[in-house]
Amino acid sequence: MLRRISFVCAALVAMVAVACDTVPLSAPSGSALTISAASTFVQPGGTTEVTAFVVEQSGTAVQNGTTVHFSTTLGRVDPVDVQTRNGYATTTFVAGESSGFADVVARSGGTGGTTTTPPAGDNGNGGTGTTTPGSQNSSTVRITVGAAATDNVVLNASSTSVPLGGGTITLTAAVLDVNGNRLRNVPVNFSTDAGTLSATVATTDANGDAQVQLTTNRETTVTARVGAKSTTLRISVNAPSTISLTAVPPTLPSGGGSMTLTAVVLDVSGNRLPNVPVNFTTTAGTLSQAVTTTDANGEAQTTLTTTGATTVTARAGSASQTLNVTLGAGVAVSVSPTTGATGAVFTFTITPAPGAQSILVNFGDPASVNPTASFGAITSPSTTTHSYAASGQKTITVTQTNADGSTSTAVISVSVT
Repeated sequence: MLRRISFVCAALVAMVAVACDTVPLSAPSGSALTISAASTFVQPGGTTEVTAFVVEQSGTAVQNGTTVHFSTTLGRVDPVDVQTRNGYATTTFVAGESSGFADVVARSGGTGGTTTTPPAGDNGNGGTGTTTPGSQNSSTVRITVGAAATDNVVLNASSTSVPLGGGTITLTAAVLDVNGNRLRNVPVNFSTDAGTLSATVATTDANGDAQVQLTTNRETTVTARVGAKSTTLRISVNAPSTISLTAVPPTLPSGGGSMTLTAVVLDVSGNRLPNVPVNFTTTAGTLSQAVTTTDANGEAQTTLTTTGATTVTARAGSASQTLNVTLGAGVAVSVSPTTGATGAVFTFTITPAPGAQSILVNFGDPASVNPTASFGAITSPSTTTHSYAASGQKTITVTQTNADGSTSTAVISVSVT
């Protein structure tokens, strides 16, 4: 009988021992648990450590091996269950690729929990937060992931203007948090009221930049948006201010022929404008191209073929220039340079036709500014210079009077900026 009682007692002790080994150790009633994160902001796919500290009602750390269970509303925690050491249990929060707010919760037995709240004025974008007593056996810390931390969007462009004929520029949006740090892997939505975008959504790279291309020929407003944060940028069009037109050769033989016409398109600052459509028209003859576009140097060319005198006009936007083309024994004029600032010296070369009795050069200035120069019966090319005090398109007219009373005229223009 005594043996049987001893055996039963031994069995009960063994069962109690097994139960102690298999049932997780929890914090005793009245214990308090607080939770904190090494960082309250994580990039998508990033990680941060989350630590729970558990103390008994007496204020001493709970027994080593007490189990703390972690969970999260976004991403994951690894491991989920952690045993304390000196009252601390640490796990790793792993953010997924989605942006948002992750509420990481820690629980252990009957702990009287505390809840971590952001500091006043903080929307979860940073800071360590504070803890206040709660009525549940858990504690929560909020971690902001990716785009949810966006405080500002900055939009720049490779150029804030396009040529009159249109062009393509690169738009770059930088996404920043409340501390001015650039955020990577954040989707940025782009929109425009004119033109076309290479993409309407782009994700920020390792430098926090998202890029798309805009192609437009109109004034355009572009918007970059991340959540409730957005910014806009205005893209303008470079309208031409002036256009100059020259011909090579400046005159044609009496039977006619072909010449190359070159139009130079300038903006208000005298800069040459590329990619601007230029329309050529002529009153006689034919043009190899009636419409062409300026190249990288702001020049557009066409070839005129005619058997008689004609007038050619080049037009870009509201700017235009006309050139009279003469045949046979006509006077010719050329100039260098074709564009210059006020006060710059322009050199004109006058090539007379045979039989010149006199040549008069009108530089296109007002009568009060000595706008003419005279040559006598010259028989070879001669030069004269002139400078302008006022800006604008200047038309220079050279008139040759022959011994028999007949005349011929050559016209050229310069742009004064």
